[in-house]
Amino acid sequence: MNTYSGESVNPRKEPEQLFELYSVPNYPKEYPAITKGKDIKSNKQTVEENDLLLCKINPRINRVWKTSNFTKNQSIASTEWIVVRQPNIHPIYLRYALMSPYFRKLMQKNVSGVGGSLTRAKPTLVKKYIIPVPPLSEQSQNFYSTIRRTSDFAEV
Repeated sequence: MNTYSGESVNPRKEPEQLFELYSVPNYPKEYPAITKGKDIKSNKQTVEENDLLLCKINPRINRVWKTSNFTKNQSIASTEWIVVRQPNIHPIYLRYALMSPYFRKLMQKNVSGVGGSLTRAKPTLVKKYIIPVPPLSEQSQNFYSTIRRTSDFAEV
């Protein structure tokens, strides 16, 4: 499912550089933080336009973010995101698939942590989950009807 190979970045090495930061707290705003490297306190992972970010912290909360290039700054993401990159699946289709009840149930079956808000999805298991995928030409025609035809994603 995933062709992403993570690359870590330490933003503090470029203290004055602006970064487009996809963080879990910014998810509800649907816009990444534009932040100087000196203000970012931990290592991040690089992301590209149309990557999907699947939140691994507390997976009962449905957080899936499609990255964009809002600015010309380098895009980076918190390590609390599982980055999904799959050029053979339309990113909007993939986003809906990752938000589907089918996929959410899979994620919640295999978590680590003590429970509640301290649980984490396991990226090594998530990458093995199977998502029904129609041909690319069908994915972009009508996301809702395509998703309904391919599985029990109807509740998306």
